[in-house]
Amino acid sequence: MVYARVLSNVEGGRSTDDLTGVRQLVPASSQLRLLLRIAPRTHRIGVPFDPDRSTTWITEVERAAKAAGVEVVRAAASDKSNAAEALAKVTGGAEPVDALWVAPDRTWINPDTVPLLLRT
Repeated sequence: MVYARVLSNVEGGRSTDDLTGVRQLVPASSQLRLLLRIAPRTHRIGVPFDPDRSTTWITEVERAAKAAGVEVVRAAASDKSNAAEALAKVTGGAEPVDALWVAPDRTWINPDTVPLLLRT
């Protein structure tokens, strides 16, 4: 099977032995650089992600943020049913985040959670 511009080639239980193609991933450092150019006063970023799907991605995000002097506030949710609770932890409270940087995974990018993110 050949794929193009997908977030992950292994989701859905597929073996990587029968897959080839191009993933749609932009390095975290490039994304952060653009975000800081657009919103230079950003110091705290809320990062909704699925710890079961995005461990490599969140590590890359935290590395890029540390190098840029930006604090990452994790919003971990392994299921869309607990996404609202995870998001509330980073957007509410005494120190709200300046921006959200959403993980490229199915838990956060789906018809149920995108409206939640847009209302935040």
